Amino acid sequence: MRDGITRRAALLTSLPVFSLAAVPMRKRQIAIFSKHLQFLQGAELARTAAEIGFKAVDLTVRRGGHVEPARAVQELPPLVSIIRQHGL
Repeated sequence: MRDGITRRAALLTSLPVFSLAAVPMRKRQIAIFSKHLQFLQGAELARTAAEIGFKAVDLTVRRGGHVEPARAVQELPPLVSIIRQHGL
């Protein structure tokens, strides 16, 4: 700390701070990273994410993820379609 100001204080005063609390709950669009539901697949993944209250799913497209990169062209569109059918 030099001249009486910390790096934290300087950052907090120079950056706009976004507060999720400022956004009404009904307008929030919160997604879940599908890694947290890795044990679920397809419609069960979509249904569970919707039941929990999420508005979207950020799908893992990687080795061992919900979609393997080598199969993304074949697997991603149907999975996105299933997710959309559940209102996400």
